[in-house]
Amino acid sequence: MRTLNVLLCTVVLLLMNTLTTLSQTNYLPASITFLNGTQQEGQVDYREWRQNPRKINFKDGEAGQVRQYTVADLTSFLIIGKDSFERAVVKKDMAPVTLQEVMDGKNDTTAIDTVFLRILMKGPVVELYQLVDEKPHYYTKDKQGTYEELTYRVSYDNVSASLQYKRTFRNQLQRFSIGHKEEKKLNSYLLRANYQERDLLRIVALINDQKVEKKKSAPINFFVAAGPTFSNLKVSGPNEASRLDYKSKVGFTGGLGMDIASSRNLQDLIIRVELFYSSLSYEGKGFVSDYLPSGANSTYTLKQNNITPSLSLLYNLLRKPTWKVYLGAGIDYNISSYPENKLVRTWVNYDKKAELDNYFDLEKSWVSVTGRVGGIIANRFEVCATANLAGGFERFNGLSIKPYTYTCRVGYRFKK
Repeated sequence: MRTLNVLLCTVVLLLMNTLTTLSQTNYLPASITFLNGTQQEGQVDYREWRQNPRKINFKDGEAGQVRQYTVADLTSFLIIGKDSFERAVVKKDMAPVTLQEVMDGKNDTTAIDTVFLRILMKGPVVELYQLVDEKPHYYTKDKQGTYEELTYRVSYDNVSASLQYKRTFRNQLQRFSIGHKEEKKLNSYLLRANYQERDLLRIVALINDQKVEKKKSAPINFFVAAGPTFSNLKVSGPNEASRLDYKSKVGFTGGLGMDIASSRNLQDLIIRVELFYSSLSYEGKGFVSDYLPSGANSTYTLKQNNITPSLSLLYNLLRKPTWKVYLGAGIDYNISSYPENKLVRTWVNYDKKAELDNYFDLEKSWVSVTGRVGGIIANRFEVCATANLAGGFERFNGLSIKPYTYTCRVGYRFKK
């Protein structure tokens, strides 16, 4: 078991070292505008930021010198085909909106800040912007150039012992519906609107008589992977097999799967669906003194073939547009067959041998929990190590058969 742990640690360290070596920036064609109105073409190190950036790295060509600019230098910047941001001095509502913060009584304050707002929609009547810091904020800008935060508040009502939601943003946007040719539809949208980008974009687009650019659906990345498995077994309980010494064995696993992620590349969470085949073997040997006259040498051999659909949730520990390092866990449903399930007992100093086929009555289907750590390189190749965390296939009360299964997979991804 110690050898397996050392091997897995080595794989993880090599993975981390490889990804660190391959770490790269993500400079994309861009345009920046300085406070004096001067524009400059070049490239911005694009991060698909979860929170709005306060500074960016810019260079005027592939070999250009990298310069860093902040809200003190720029009025706007555009990453061509991706995102655009606009400098603004805004008032931020800092009231908490999550359950924990509301219950903790976080300060209900406002703040003035100079930020880069992400442009969601430009239009002839009203424009829509997004700011994400400790929470999401949405802003409108009217024809006069005035920024107004669309507000949304959450409070706790002690009488009803429940959270109360104050969706002021609906009333703020309703003024644009008065006399609008689509007033009825706008009011219908506003009545059901939540404080999220999709709903607000739909309303602002209708106010401006524009269409919302259709967003790409959540990308699905298909992959195949294969690699060796290292398996061991622990048998506990009143049984001869529990007194044997089990050594790790090498097997094989291979299969396919898909990752479902958000439309922005640097998402934190990924849902993974897999279907894998594995061929495992376990073997335990030992001397059992119970058998007269001189005891017996016993060997238990188990071969197991599995077809395993699984569902996992992965969290990206490190993220760049072309590589990631993730950690996750999942539920596996194992459909198993047992080509060999045999105990062989050979008496010492006595010409007698017993072979007991189908020694244990084992589950044909069982559930396990698997942890995994891995990395995606150049959006094409993947290295992953997995370990069985919980689950067993015994069918007896008082008897425990716990598998310890580790895999090292190498995969290829068909789509970015």
